[in-house]
Amino acid sequence: MAHNYDIKTLLSEEEVAGLWELYDQTPVECFRQDYQLFNIEKRQVRSRLSHHPCLKTLDAYMLKEHGLRCNVHYFLKYGKNSFTRMHCDNVKVVKKTIITFLETSNLVGGHTIVHDLHYDLPPNKDQSIRRTGSSHRNNVVPCVLPDVTGSSLIYDWSTKHGVSKVFEGHRIVLVSWYVENA
Repeated sequence: MAHNYDIKTLLSEEEVAGLWELYDQTPVECFRQDYQLFNIEKRQVRSRLSHHPCLKTLDAYMLKEHGLRCNVHYFLKYGKNSFTRMHCDNVKVVKKTIITFLETSNLVGGHTIVHDLHYDLPPNKDQSIRRTGSSHRNNVVPCVLPDVTGSSLIYDWSTKHGVSKVFEGHRIVLVSWYVENA
């Protein structure tokens, strides 16, 4: 069955280790709220660091596979009480997003959630359907996805997504936004 997201390993172990070097060089900003993000630590990759070899691997993949160029890369650290409200990205800016999972430490909560595709499959003979309208191909199925260190979650602007509240521990991800190649 098709999904409206992909989970891939785009970076080697060495490249993931290189992201930590980049993480340490990036200035920290703390936000109570940054648009859909709450109680978050954010590290924006500035232009002088945006040509890091690890980022070039992600950018080359998106250019080759989707014809998109990078708009921005930034790191997020979710700690206690952090979360991301369920939302879709701004279609005027972002066409695709890559979330690269770097670390989860003693994490309770902090799950990646996406609303996946639903298909109108015929019911079993002992099942009935009660609804108005059709859910065919709508993004209505909430799914909790695995956060595997080094893996990358890829989705487009129309995929509703978020992160559940962190109760304990922390998680660190790299977010990469891609736009049309002008």
